[in-house]
Amino acid sequence: MKNVKAIDKLSNNKNIPQLIPVFEKRERKLLSVFMAVMEIVPAFRGEILRLCDYNSGKTCQYDSYMEPQYNHRNLPKHHPDGLIVCKRGSTYWSAFIEAKSDNNETRSQQVQKYADLAKKLDIDAVISISKEFALNPKELPYTLAKNKRSGRKIFHLSWPEIRTSLGIFIGSTNDCNETEIQVLHHALSFMLHDKSGVKTYDMMPKDWADFVEYASTQRGIPRSTQGLMEIIHGWQQERRDLCAKLNGVVNGGVELRHPAGIRSTPKECTTYDKKLLAKDNILKAGYSLKQSKTHFNVTSDLRACQHNFALSINSPKGKKAKATINWLCEELLSLRTNSYSIQFSWAGQDKNTTFELAKLLDDPEAAFEGRKEAPKSITITSIDQNVRRFKSRKQFIEGLEKNAMQLIKNISETRIFSV
Repeated sequence: MKNVKAIDKLSNNKNIPQLIPVFEKRERKLLSVFMAVMEIVPAFRGEILRLCDYNSGKTCQYDSYMEPQYNHRNLPKHHPDGLIVCKRGSTYWSAFIEAKSDNNETRSQQVQKYADLAKKLDIDAVISISKEFALNPKELPYTLAKNKRSGRKIFHLSWPEIRTSLGIFIGSTNDCNETEIQVLHHALSFMLHDKSGVKTYDMMPKDWADFVEYASTQRGIPRSTQGLMEIIHGWQQERRDLCAKLNGVVNGGVELRHPAGIRSTPKECTTYDKKLLAKDNILKAGYSLKQSKTHFNVTSDLRACQHNFALSINSPKGKKAKATINWLCEELLSLRTNSYSIQFSWAGQDKNTTFELAKLLDDPEAAFEGRKEAPKSITITSIDQNVRRFKSRKQFIEGLEKNAMQLIKNISETRIFSV
């Protein structure tokens, strides 16, 4: 790509991203894999760049570089972690990338320096990537005054969000060939590994224990309560982290399904979360498993100090009540446990019945006795209640993730998801 100042003035233009990186530093390896996937899979690249207000399209010419350096007298000696340059027709768009891995946080001074360098090179934007969470790419988790941005657009992405987007993309795209899908799967496996440098959200905010204690004695929490928004933001991060981990369990295709509605804006979702926590002392997360066309809901009840898990499953078509219940028991036979319950929704006056799984397996007839038509819906539920663990900032998340992933893993190993 010629006649682009950002590339023409490079002194190390052979330092390109590698899918199998040789960089020693973990954050360089992580960024290299991410940028290489952007290079190899244009459709995924388009998803990421749209977050930064750029529509790359299918015909975009694309170049990327690791650790670009500019050894010119008129340019400051700043070394961003990455550079991407896109060309559509006769127009160009480019961005520097500043990336941090593990628990390292973005420093606004660094971003400001790269914005200054970007201005001198006619680069449009600076993208920071770290563990830090932002409600959207334009809301920075660090302070950077507008007059310090040198007229450049500044965006922020979090590694957990990128990983979640990767998992969702794998299950929803029809625009990739088999090789591209394989690359995406390998990248997702890499980002899910403990040594990748992608640190997940693993601890609720510092006021968590106080909120749980207060909720156990009150019917509601005033919306003006100090620290309430920190709890909401913490839950939003955990909700997304769990989405990424569920994608790892079922090899992609898990999407967030917010109870406020699929078309709700981030602000509307936050308002919903805040109202639900303040009024009912509840936090909710919903997921759609696209490959199996099922839904998974998680509810954390601060008053009861318990997590509730509910996985809807599909009934086989054409079967009546007896055949449906017998099929379900056969599929769940290996999961004989009192920790799961099965809820059936029926047509007519007796709309819902619930059975402990172990008892249902011992006496399937109790569920279908006197019924001919199959249940309208079937839901597998479980409850995890432990006051001490629930009040712990760290164990709250550990218990939530362990039980959620175990339920999905158990069911994914049966034929239920293939119905």
